Amino acid sequence: MKRAVYLLMAFIITICTGTHAVLAGSSDLPQLVDIRVEEIPGYRYMIIIYEAEPWMEPDFTVLIEAPFVFEEDLFHFQYISIEENVLTDTKWGRTELAFPVDNDDLHPVLQQLQSVIPYNDEDGYSGWLDLDYTAVWIQPAGQERRNFTMTDTITINGLISNDSSNIPKTRDKNGVTMTLQNVDWTVQQATTVGYESIPSLYTAVAFYSAGYSRQVTTGYIANAWYGGEVTRSNVDKITYSITYAAEVPIIGDVPITETERSSDSPDDESRGLYIPPEPYSSERGEEGAIVDESEDEEVPTDGNRSKGSSKAWIPILIAFLVLLLAGGCVLAYFHFHDIQVYYGSGGELKLISRRRINLDNPVIDLRRNKLTKGNVTIWVRERAASKLYGRQILVVFSNDFTHTHTVKRKFKDYRFVVTIPDEC
Repeated sequence: MKRAVYLLMAFIITICTGTHAVLAGSSDLPQLVDIRVEEIPGYRYMIIIYEAEPWMEPDFTVLIEAPFVFEEDLFHFQYISIEENVLTDTKWGRTELAFPVDNDDLHPVLQQLQSVIPYNDEDGYSGWLDLDYTAVWIQPAGQERRNFTMTDTITINGLISNDSSNIPKTRDKNGVTMTLQNVDWTVQQATTVGYESIPSLYTAVAFYSAGYSRQVTTGYIANAWYGGEVTRSNVDKITYSITYAAEVPIIGDVPITETERSSDSPDDESRGLYIPPEPYSSERGEEGAIVDESEDEEVPTDGNRSKGSSKAWIPILIAFLVLLLAGGCVLAYFHFHDIQVYYGSGGELKLISRRRINLDNPVIDLRRNKLTKGNVTIWVRERAASKLYGRQILVVFSNDFTHTHTVKRKFKDYRFVVTIPDEC
């Protein structure tokens, strides 16, 4: 444990003082904040984390390390993940809405007002504001002085003569003094004298008028206040996580150790079955048997002994060939697949598929697996990787999510990781 800690510290110092000295000396590049080593069954990852200001546009060719060795493992770049660190502020927003109306009747104004309205300001706050029904009113839009003419008419009955001096020369109405303009006379009553009709009473209709001016309202404005809680979200920092994967044996690929090799027969280079020699016995079978020299029985010649021994090895040889063929079939089933697919969502990887791939149309269809969010590792064997070098492999996860990857290694097994998004 201490050794791993010391090596990790040495690695951090090497990175901080080496290639990443460029990053530390420039305010326009991300800042190195953490280095983590994560291990899950069959895999080992190193994650180097940077933080940057939102306005920065990092040069990833500077950030990505060349292949490096750490604790005897060779690490290669895999992928970069970007995460925005968002800060949210809240405040009380308030705004006034004003619009022209025809009169000062408040009832139709309340009917046409919306109960909520959207809010956005220059500081970046947004949200929805509610109508304050206690803060709705109507006010005049403006006033101006205008000229008017006032007229009036009066009727006077029972006048004994049609003399205009009997008619008032002025008349007041609503604070305006009007003057007499004209009088129309009619006979109200007449008396007959001889053969003539002489008027005895008259009716007068007097017409008055006057000009005046006053201030008038030119229009009306309805006002309403809205208020509510609004928020603002700002990207404070951007985190760049660069993941490197170590070239370590994957699950199911168990290498042959020297101990296993030494347990085989030194004469059996094919690593087949090792048949131990029979123990020496003074008494053996009839053919090829060795008898006690004290007996007077015939001892088989060397030629007969060799012939009998060769016949005894025939069933063993047949059994060996059968086992060798069966072992080859099992080995071919578990090993000679072009593609292996591993899936993990919580730190544990699981082999979910072995298959061959069509070299003319390299497609890996994983729709039947119904995978949710997590990491999928595609392991391409050297035989297929050499033929697919420089070409693209299409991985189909669902009807809505596919991933295309270009094979970048030719003479070794090739592995790449695909992260399934949450919305897949």
